[in-house]
Amino acid sequence: MRIILPLPPTVNHVWKHRVIRKGRKHIPSVYMTADGKDYRSRVQVACMEQGIHNRKLTGKLRVSVRLHFPTNRRSDIDNRMKALLDGLTHAGVWLDDSQIDQLAILRGEKLPPDGVAMVEIQTLAQED
Repeated sequence: MRIILPLPPTVNHVWKHRVIRKGRKHIPSVYMTADGKDYRSRVQVACMEQGIHNRKLTGKLRVSVRLHFPTNRRSDIDNRMKALLDGLTHAGVWLDDSQIDQLAILRGEKLPPDGVAMVEIQTLAQED
């Protein structure tokens, strides 16, 4: 199965930390940013348009991702996987991203203006 998705934001733009004060207590908290919620929605729309949402794949999976950035600017490819995999989970492509046993991340050629993520998902043979 192949999916073309928007280029994911870095994990630094998806999750933020804050401290909530309750009286004298300081409680650390992590929350999803508006950018993170927007990306998750865009993944869900892209999956629906490509007929892939709510597939709910089961079993072990092999996922290959080719990231096509819009410019030649330096970028860490691993920082983008959390948003992409969580977005696919939210869209119902699989039950949970813990099913992924093999993950390959590749840098593709430059694709202006916004870049894309090309994802290929394969089920792995079940071992008895």
